[in-house]
Amino acid sequence: YDGVLRKNDEIIFLTLDGVKTTHVRGLLEPNSIGKEKFNYVDEVVAAAGVKIFAPDLAGVLPGSPLKVVENLEKDKIDLEQQFKEVVFEHDQLGVVVKGDSMGSVEAILALLKDAEIPVKQASVGKINRKDILAAQAVASENKYLGAVLGFNVDVLEDARKESEETKIPIIWS
Repeated sequence: YDGVLRKNDEIIFLTLDGVKTTHVRGLLEPNSIGKEKFNYVDEVVAAAGVKIFAPDLAGVLPGSPLKVVENLEKDKIDLEQQFKEVVFEHDQLGVVVKGDSMGSVEAILALLKDAEIPVKQASVGKINRKDILAAQAVASENKYLGAVLGFNVDVLEDARKESEETKIPIIWS
């Protein structure tokens, strides 16, 4: 991680709908001394804790890469590639994975790969009914792979009910 983020920079980031861009309106760094929780700053260096004020940040994927735009088309291709490696849906049989951030999903995928456990789909967010239905389709062909694995995520009520009715296991923290 390297670089500097400045007020007014155009940044590119990931959402579940794909890549988006916006302009930084303000940067806040945590304040370790004094009464205020944050200090306004004009720039921060990479890997610093920062709160970013910018339009259209709703839906940003937690833990997703953030870059200052240098070459929009190249940056977009790079981020889309990273997105496809972590958030995907395959036709193959395998477990369903959900995590609270891209980093969590990436770590779980690495562990499952090492254990030679196939993954049907992986995504960021709460476990929902669609995830249970995907696992149910897998379970109809291989009962050992028909499961939903979640890390640091909630289970929506409709998913919980579907899981109980179909006996699809949800393993989550």
